[in-house]
Amino acid sequence: MFISSDMGHSAVKLFDGNRIISFPAVVGDTQGDLMGRNNRMKIETNEGAWFVGETALKQSSTRIMGRSETWALSPEYRALLLYGLSEYTSSETGSVVVDLVTGLPIVDYKRNRASFIASLEQTHEIKRPGRRALSMTIRYVRPLPQGFAAARPYLATDRTVATLDLGSRNVNYATFAGAELIENKTDSAEFGATVVVNDIAKKIEENTRRELNTLDVIKVIKTGKVRAFNKTYDVSELINERTGYYARAIDALMARVWGNLAEIDTFAIFGGGALLIGEHIKEQFPDQAVIVNDPIFATVRAQYDFGKRSL
Repeated sequence: MFISSDMGHSAVKLFDGNRIISFPAVVGDTQGDLMGRNNRMKIETNEGAWFVGETALKQSSTRIMGRSETWALSPEYRALLLYGLSEYTSSETGSVVVDLVTGLPIVDYKRNRASFIASLEQTHEIKRPGRRALSMTIRYVRPLPQGFAAARPYLATDRTVATLDLGSRNVNYATFAGAELIENKTDSAEFGATVVVNDIAKKIEENTRRELNTLDVIKVIKTGKVRAFNKTYDVSELINERTGYYARAIDALMARVWGNLAEIDTFAIFGGGALLIGEHIKEQFPDQAVIVNDPIFATVRAQYDFGKRSL
């Protein structure tokens, strides 16, 4: 089977051409289940055993979310990826062969591409509750620099296109003159949307004494309200203040890379951060800026299309 994965630092996203699978990019230590259920999100490989996703957030005492530059080379990263890939198999499947296209932050792509491929192109033994043991052979891995695949529909010989992938840990930016990549205006910056989400969570806790995980904060950002101690608090002003800091930081990055953007014909914005400040950027550059359709899943969909054409 052929799968595209976008292993963000807040969410795992996969696409097989028909169905998107997504869950929180978090693993944790496993606990016993006093109720005897086997529907928990748990995976065991040759490298260890973990709760993943929502189960890790709810049940694990110790949780790990990738923040380091070597996250993509870690057993925990592989556990999340293998869990997601195994979701495309039935509970009775005993073996499967996978061809994979996946994104890496541009800085990780430059530093760790060969090691990353070697860590995945092998046979992985997987055990999950309520399922037959699965032998998964990842036959082929095609890593892509994040932001490149989503730019493809906008490239034209007579146009200069810039992309801004507002991810959870990294901001990946790229510049194309026609189909040619302009490398001195292409890189990653470690100032992702998670910084803002964590900052908002901290301020909400200070104001309401309610502790929120990442998923809870994202829900609160959408509504502007939070429940604590049987009361509803309006935190929209707080959210606007903190996202304003993020917007100004991204404004500064854009000015450093592209100046006043006069040379840019199309400026494509995607990633989870587009939901926070995409409209802010469009207001500044209404004739150039485009928020890619379905920005959270734009990369995983575009990678799938690119990979299919490349096979």
